[in-house]
Amino acid sequence: EIYHPGVVDLAQGERSHSGQSSLRVTFSADEDGYGAYVFLPEQEHIFTRYLDYFETDFDFACGMKVHRLSSFNEGADVNWYDIISVVFGQGGGPSGRDFCGMNDPDTLACGYNGGPTDWGEVGAAAPIGRGRWQCVETEVRLNTPGQTDGEVRFWADSVLVAEQTGLNIRGGLTAGLDRVLFGGWYSNGCGGQNPCIDPQTPAVRYLDDLVVATTRIGCP
Repeated sequence: EIYHPGVVDLAQGERSHSGQSSLRVTFSADEDGYGAYVFLPEQEHIFTRYLDYFETDFDFACGMKVHRLSSFNEGADVNWYDIISVVFGQGGGPSGRDFCGMNDPDTLACGYNGGPTDWGEVGAAAPIGRGRWQCVETEVRLNTPGQTDGEVRFWADSVLVAEQTGLNIRGGLTAGLDRVLFGGWYSNGCGGQNPCIDPQTPAVRYLDDLVVATTRIGCP
């Protein structure tokens, strides 16, 4: 199910890794974005994989969200808990938060974005670039309710980039993961410190070969 048509479209005959189409996301302004949701039965342990292509003039944001795994509380219309992946840009002027002009990618991270307990972030420098297809796979194993035995790992082009065990991701909740977002949004405000919040030019990202599984997937 695609969210925010216009920003997010099915591209045919443009960029694709396999087949003839891919998911295109065009960021024209700060906080533009979203993507395609996959809804699934509640899962305790899942792997997700997508292939990314950033155009050669892509201006990376201060903290661009690229992927999301959630557990949704329908009664309250909010997430029980939420996990996002972020690509952080390399920008930095005198204040360290000036993301004006073209910015390169730096760090890929997966972390807490809401829930009963702030379990932090798992991240590292990753080979994210422009003008080529790159494969990112994420693993999340939820903690046993009330215990600290959750796990998070992610791979870039089949190389394990970061992992952390002993995590308390959902506290005492029993709800499993039931929503996966392939896509994201362009967060470039840096907490109000960045004077150039919009991308230098419309920043185009393509996604292809999207998979959700209960075992390791690997890259095509």
